[in-house]
Amino acid sequence: MYVNGRVLPYAESFDNATAIPQGWTLTTPSTFPWALVPGIIGRSGTASNTIRAPFARDTNVGEYPSISTPALNLAGIASPKLRFDLAYAPYADPAGAVPTDIDSLIVRVTDACSGAILGNPYKKGAQGTLATMPSQPTDYIPAAGTDWRQELVDLTPYAGRSVIVQFRGYNGYGNHLYIDNVTVGGNVLSLAGQAAAAGLEAWPNPTPAGAGLHLRLPAYSGAVGLRLIDNLGRAVWQQQLVQTGASLERTIELPLAPGLYNLVYTPATGPLTARRIVIQ
Repeated sequence: MYVNGRVLPYAESFDNATAIPQGWTLTTPSTFPWALVPGIIGRSGTASNTIRAPFARDTNVGEYPSISTPALNLAGIASPKLRFDLAYAPYADPAGAVPTDIDSLIVRVTDACSGAILGNPYKKGAQGTLATMPSQPTDYIPAAGTDWRQELVDLTPYAGRSVIVQFRGYNGYGNHLYIDNVTVGGNVLSLAGQAAAAGLEAWPNPTPAGAGLHLRLPAYSGAVGLRLIDNLGRAVWQQQLVQTGASLERTIELPLAPGLYNLVYTPATGPLTARRIVIQ
């Protein structure tokens, strides 16, 4: 079966979801699945939705509870990258001791058409480099932005394919593990702080339905592209223009359905920059 997959860049913040997002799938060996958890302090330091692995509750050691993205089309990008925010403190008593309940996280890439395993480009465990915080003898809940680390996974070996990215947990009956802000694309600056540093601004955000969205584009000389990508990975609006060196402001009218979008700014040279836009 041929599966084309969603176009890149793809981003999922989980903030507009009340359950596991559409297109994502769960693999639950027994009782405890990955879950959407609201009100967790994220890497930005503010409360947000995240997904959480069931390690702290699942006594079935050795199982592989997993959660997978929709099919993603990696065509057209020479060096696709996966980025995600991670927070994890292993279980150990006393606090700070070497953990003995060994949870692990694997990123597995499969072919979206055949289901064949293409590789495991990321593998980290509780006794290795998985932890973002010291071990503790209680259920772990992130308390600050500094609890988090952004992970970068090179998907270049799978460029040109339609793939599914699976976050595959190994349950050691240890502690909670959290993932947030999953993005797949090229050299995309997708967080608000990075977009602002690059000079890409958009307001008001959230944008009331039917209202104009005001843009300030970075200073640049040459051709640039603007696209709005919806949460299904579809380009719902795009425009090509030429900048002459200075920062450029413009207002666009977007009769779009409420939801989460990515505004993607693509200069002829240099990295993509993206900013999340919420249409109310």
